[in-house]
Amino acid sequence: MFGTVAIGLVGLVGLVGLVGGAALGPEGAVFPAAAGAALQLARWGRLPAGIHPLVQGAGLAALLAAMFGSPVAGVIPLLELIPSGTVR
Repeated sequence: MFGTVAIGLVGLVGLVGLVGGAALGPEGAVFPAAAGAALQLARWGRLPAGIHPLVQGAGLAALLAAMFGSPVAGVIPLLELIPSGTVR
């Protein structure tokens, strides 16, 4: 439950920051939304909890690939997250 609240809070902060003129870039506000949507789909699909971080990473990679129009643009950040232990 805390993860969903944290993602929502970060999304709200990103949205307020963009409206207020902060230089977050377009991905600053949509990253938490993509991660939250991927997490919710994983929960609805009743995937094991250990898979949830990987599904969130895949959701973020899909978002980046769609935003930049290149699948490589989505894969490279995901490859950075896996070795750091953020996505297991």
